Amino acid sequence: MKKINPTKILVLFIFLSLAPFVIEMFIYKGVFARYLRLQPNLIVLFFLALGIAWIAIKKPKVVKLKNATLTFIAFSFLIYILLGTVEYAKYPNFVFSTYHLHYSVLVSITAVFFAWFMLLVLTDLKSTKKNILLNSISAFLLSYYCFVNFSSSLSLIDRNFSYALANPVTDYNQKMEKYWGGVYSFIAFVKQETPEDSSVVLPDINAGGFTGNPGMVRYFLYPRKLVSFESNNIPNADFLIATPGNELGEGNYKFWPEVNIETEWVKYFDVEKKLVAQVSDNYDPNVLGNNGYYALLKLK
Repeated sequence: MKKINPTKILVLFIFLSLAPFVIEMFIYKGVFARYLRLQPNLIVLFFLALGIAWIAIKKPKVVKLKNATLTFIAFSFLIYILLGTVEYAKYPNFVFSTYHLHYSVLVSITAVFFAWFMLLVLTDLKSTKKNILLNSISAFLLSYYCFVNFSSSLSLIDRNFSYALANPVTDYNQKMEKYWGGVYSFIAFVKQETPEDSSVVLPDINAGGFTGNPGMVRYFLYPRKLVSFESNNIPNADFLIATPGNELGEGNYKFWPEVNIETEWVKYFDVEKKLVAQVSDNYDPNVLGNNGYYALLKLK
């Protein structure tokens, strides 16, 4: 009877742990959870545990396998970035409508290869052979931790890197608007219209998820003094930001503020058309609520 090559069995474990993600890439993300009530991450966890046990018992040669997993990490990540770049350059869902691939699943595939690479490296260290059980458990836990965190890290890289590759000549403002949407255009307008030594009242954070967040806005408007809205009374300040609400696509749709305010002037800002309309009169909440504009108020 032909002897089984332990390294080939380990390769089989690696590809079986990848199988759910490969299937989801061609069908849709979440198909396993929906129809089999099984999370792909649990399959990865199972085969990593099986792999660590197999290595401890059979002691396969893993040098070439380490190099192969490292190659696959680079290859799958490169394909992910290239497809993401094409998607940003064309239009949302371009890759799927053209190639019928959910390319975002490549994040998980790359993370699986990375987890196996870490497992192979850790189990091949000379120090791990002194206390096999303890070090095998440590290698297993660390490799799975790398899998989970590597996935989220790659997603963050793609969100910025692919867009930068697809739009190499865009300036800072264009990149920020792509990332944050029209609300960034308004904040850039506020920065342009207000002196650096002025004070600005921010909206109620329940209405303004972006403009009502002092930590977020301070990055763009520093050194202006930011005043948070904490009661029904408008604080003393030079300017006030009015928001149509629902700035980041979720949360409270209600515009703010809902009351009439005495002002020297109001500049209404249309984020879609990048148009500004100045009114030398008091602030009227109906204008904001009916049109979905942002507004910068010069307080009396």
